[in-house]
Amino acid sequence: MSETLLLELYERVATLEKEVAALKAARGTQTQSDFIADPASPLIQYSLMEVKGKYRHLAEHLYKSGMRVVELTFDKIEEIIGDKLPPSTREHRAMWANTDTHSISRAWMKVGYRTVDVDMKNGTVKFERRMTT
Repeated sequence: MSETLLLELYERVATLEKEVAALKAARGTQTQSDFIADPASPLIQYSLMEVKGKYRHLAEHLYKSGMRVVELTFDKIEEIIGDKLPPSTREHRAMWANTDTHSISRAWMKVGYRTVDVDMKNGTVKFERRMTT
């Protein structure tokens, strides 16, 4: 399978995830894992403790920010984690997908954030804290 096709498939999955979340919200069928209301909740604090490795620092940064939207450059993320990001994060948009397949994405998802915009050209990523309706 070509790299272009894989990237297109990842983008489609990300779009479908957003649409499913919107449908769940419209139907009122949110679950605890779909939306997280309060970053100071014991659930979020426990989830932060589950994040291991170098990406824990990214999770802590997002958690402590208290912001609903956090935009970071790839360079700033490297500063936060104290290490270089894998080259794939600068080459493949799919590495920023909200999925459990990458340790980096598990870090932001554990503390209630999702990526909502990634600008590969300028090397920025925007995270948004999920909220209950």
